[in-house]
Amino acid sequence: MIRKPTASVLAAAFIASMTAAQAMAASANDLCPNGNLMTIRVSKISPKGSTAGFEKAVADHAKWYADHGYGEDKIVSAPILVYDEANKTEVQATNEMMTIHTNAHPVPRDKHDAAWDAYVAEYRANAEYGAETTACMPK
Repeated sequence: MIRKPTASVLAAAFIASMTAAQAMAASANDLCPNGNLMTIRVSKISPKGSTAGFEKAVADHAKWYADHGYGEDKIVSAPILVYDEANKTEVQATNEMMTIHTNAHPVPRDKHDAAWDAYVAEYRANAEYGAETTACMPK
């Protein structure tokens, strides 16, 4: 029997992956001296969430970085494109979104505040965390 993960399991995975991403970003700074760190995440919009709610989380996420002295960091969202076999064309997926965080800087845990917790809660309320990749993009 395959069990569907509960919301608390998904939330724990989301927090763990964000922490792992921050640790990876810290070590990646040493690996990317002539480039910019970029983190790409793919999230699935949850049945109780919405694309609009996810977009608000992205906007609040970007605002947090800008308001806390991480002005080089840019966070945007993009729809995932999938092939529609019936129409033989690409269409936007209705339940998946990508976030792209360029010039990603690690944020120490002691800098997390109520606004940080609020945008993380928005993500959790609207999406299930999916895959993440961090890369060194040439300048």
